[in-house]
Amino acid sequence: MVIVVDAGHGGTDPGAIGISGLMEKEVNLKVALKLGNLLKNIGVDVLYTRSTDVYISLSDRSNFANQNNADYFISIHANSATAASANGIETYVYLEDGVTEKFAEAVQTNLIKETNFTDRGVKIANFYVLRTTNMPAILVEMGFLSNAIEEAMLKQDSFLDKIASGIYNGVVEYLGLEFRDEPEVPHWGQQSLDKMLELGLITSPKEPDSPVSWAEFATVTLRILNR
Repeated sequence: MVIVVDAGHGGTDPGAIGISGLMEKEVNLKVALKLGNLLKNIGVDVLYTRSTDVYISLSDRSNFANQNNADYFISIHANSATAASANGIETYVYLEDGVTEKFAEAVQTNLIKETNFTDRGVKIANFYVLRTTNMPAILVEMGFLSNAIEEAMLKQDSFLDKIASGIYNGVVEYLGLEFRDEPEVPHWGQQSLDKMLELGLITSPKEPDSPVSWAEFATVTLRILNR
């Protein structure tokens, strides 16, 4: 499974600029990297159109996804409007083709669950990166920088975690992906306890962080001295 995560704008193209000066390109990149990390944890091969603050043309973004035979394309953006009251999250697709729409609906639904922002729904748009990519592609508008309340939220790293989680949950739900269990990391002291058991210094397995009584301490010490 290859998913291209596209952080909109970048470099000389700041995208929308919030009422307090927050630049869209910065928010997009933070969310893209957070989303990528979540997807990597379940075994998805994540490719970024950009992972730093650089300018990437629209054609280079879609060409990158096509050349890498990506299975899905997710473009991350923040919205802006002349009306300061405009608010909410919306997700765009290029065509009503069923497959991409269902993908977008899963992402949109989970974004609203995570953020409690206004649900502006799934919409159709002739955006270049949606029109020219060969795989199901969606473009997420994750809130309005022109809205004082939403811009303040988009400044918070903890809220951007929710945005990334919302998109991630939508991807997992739609694709039926399973969480990959993290390998259990042995306690740093377990090897020493196993060695003590092997040498007969202790006579039964012990939990690494369990407390030790004076009696146990004295017994182990004497066994060591007697050897």
